[in-house]
Formats: sequence, structure tokens, C-alpha cells
Amino acid sequence: MDNNYKEKLVQTLVSNIHKNYNELADVLKIKFDFPPLEPLRYEICLCIMCGFNQAAITLTNHFFESSLKKLLILYESRSNNTSTCE
Repeated sequence: MDNNYKEKLVQTLVSNIHKNYNELADVLKIKFDFPPLEPLRYEICLCIMCGFNQAAITLTNHFFESSLKKLLILYESRSNNTSTCE
């Protein structure tokens, strides 16, 4: 890659980050009560901030699938514990 391409890429990223950071600053400060999903949520925010919208959509889909899977496992484990304890 030549330097012009790299400089243009860096300028585009910096411009997107400056433009999108203010909109996402409050979201980045929120902490989840479910730590296993926190890195994925943070990565989604970074993709949005950098303007990688397609990557953010893909990661959001992965986030929802992972959260539903983990919540269903948690729900099933709790319902199995209560049924065996009675």
C-alpha cells in the first residue's frame, strides 16, 4: 500500500470516530450485569464508531444469538434445579 492510501484511510477513521463518539459516549459508560457479553457489546460500539456498519450489524446478530443462548441455558438450569429440589 502506498502512503496516500494509508493517510486517506487514517483520516477517514479519525473523522468517523470524532463524528460518532459523542453519540456513543453514554452507551460506552453503561455496564451490563452480564459480563460475558460486555466485550462483544464494546466491539459493536467500536465498529459503529469507526463506521464499520456491516461489521456492527453482523456482531449485533451474534450478540443477540449469544445472549439468547446464554439466557436460555441459565433459565433451563434454574428450572431444573427447582424441580429436583422439591
